[in-house]
Amino acid sequence: MHHEMIITILQLANEKDRDKLARYIQSSSFDLEEQMRVLHTLLYHGILEPAFLLAHCLEEKGCKDWLISIALCFGGLFSCDQPRLVRGIALLQEQTTGFSWEQRQDIFDIIDRVLTQRATFHAIPLLEPEMVYLLEICKAGLPLFRSLFDGTAPVPVLTLEKMRGEGSGVRIPFAGEARPVGQGGRRSVVLHMADTYILHRLSVAMQAYGWQVAHHPTANTPPQETLVEHFRRTEVELLLLRLDQIVAGGDAFCQILEQLRREQPALKIVALSLDSWTIQPEMESAAPGIETNPLAQHCLPLIDGIWCSDSPRLSAWKHPLFAGKLLHAPLPHAGHLGPPDPALRPGMHYVGAIKHAPQWHRLFWQVSTKHLGLPVSYREHPFMEATDPLSQTRSAPASGMDSLLQYERHKKFLHDATVVLNLTRKKNLKCIVNHRSFEAPLNGALLVQEYTPDMHTFFIPGEHYLEFNSLAELAAIARFLVERPEEAEQIRRCGSAFAREHYNDNQLIGYLDKFLWH
Repeated sequence: MHHEMIITILQLANEKDRDKLARYIQSSSFDLEEQMRVLHTLLYHGILEPAFLLAHCLEEKGCKDWLISIALCFGGLFSCDQPRLVRGIALLQEQTTGFSWEQRQDIFDIIDRVLTQRATFHAIPLLEPEMVYLLEICKAGLPLFRSLFDGTAPVPVLTLEKMRGEGSGVRIPFAGEARPVGQGGRRSVVLHMADTYILHRLSVAMQAYGWQVAHHPTANTPPQETLVEHFRRTEVELLLLRLDQIVAGGDAFCQILEQLRREQPALKIVALSLDSWTIQPEMESAAPGIETNPLAQHCLPLIDGIWCSDSPRLSAWKHPLFAGKLLHAPLPHAGHLGPPDPALRPGMHYVGAIKHAPQWHRLFWQVSTKHLGLPVSYREHPFMEATDPLSQTRSAPASGMDSLLQYERHKKFLHDATVVLNLTRKKNLKCIVNHRSFEAPLNGALLVQEYTPDMHTFFIPGEHYLEFNSLAELAAIARFLVERPEEAEQIRRCGSAFAREHYNDNQLIGYLDKFLWH
């Protein structure tokens, strides 16, 4: 029945007759349950004005629900009805006290959908005042945002001991000693992936290690030039591709891998996991296992290893199917800059996705640090530029040698910045380890990163980098950089030396070499 109401509301909304739409909603004979389902559907698809009118009508009838409050919040925000917005925020915080994780996930899903749908269909960038109120909406409904962005929390005093925190007893679980360059033989490798800087980072590092590398691109390949036919004509020992390619390719791609397995039994196949949610979208909440992606499970017996670094503590990795198949190490970087390195400067520099819809919540850091007057500059990731603050589409990355030149400029920026702020919280609100986690210290910068235990697999906080878990802690780090520059410089040099020793290109290919051929 609620579908009938939705269709009528959409028709009236298209006529842009607000009074007629309001009269229909007020006179609706649908029961409360049906109207709440309609409200949820409207919000989920970012149809805000009808949702606001329906929520207003339900509130006047004495109905109370967090979904009504969310609609009042967004309706008030985007129609400039500040009293309704403020009331919605107060109601939301009151109503969601004691909510379970699943209930809060529902709230975040609605907020996320409203914002991404608004950006997709209306191409309206969020302004700074709107971001301030949006942050208040998120804080009202989600305790995580309250703790992260509490602008009234006292700024703690940092010491080296306090900054090491739970990482003080960390022993970095490396993949083992890397095989020395050249001792593994002159391996023949095929890289089957899109022609971007990832492919060329791998290629440069493997060639420097002594391996022979060929590219088999994933696009613009003649139909007869299949991957299987390529392997029939050449002696290849290692095929490297991306796990998301396998998953996106479906059963047809798995059949290709099965054929390679039959015809080339000695061939090693390794998949790069650049986004762990390919395996387990809800990193923390889902039960251990990989039931969330049956196709990924189906392809596991066909590959020898998964090379991953972003979420080494992902619960799915505990599944028996992954036993002996995980190489937790960063990808090579096609070299690094320094030493010598420039003198440390206390200002922090962020470079990464901040104006891209899946990471809209990173804009809260930009607004909050500006409000507190923290010395942080923000720069969009150089490989995929976005033009609008919540753009769903981004320009294609460079290919070929141009991608390496672009990547070289990126590394030079990190090297010259001296202090790099790294925001790594993803769409599912979990922080991960990303490329910047290694690029910053490798290129001589002091890394300041959002807290995640996954980082403790690779570095020790307070010794190799600085981590924060709230706006107050980030403010404390900004103060630490100014007031105790010698200690900040000590951490910077220690982290840089550690990264350059353990995560240089030869070491990383050596880890892969030993992992596959012992």
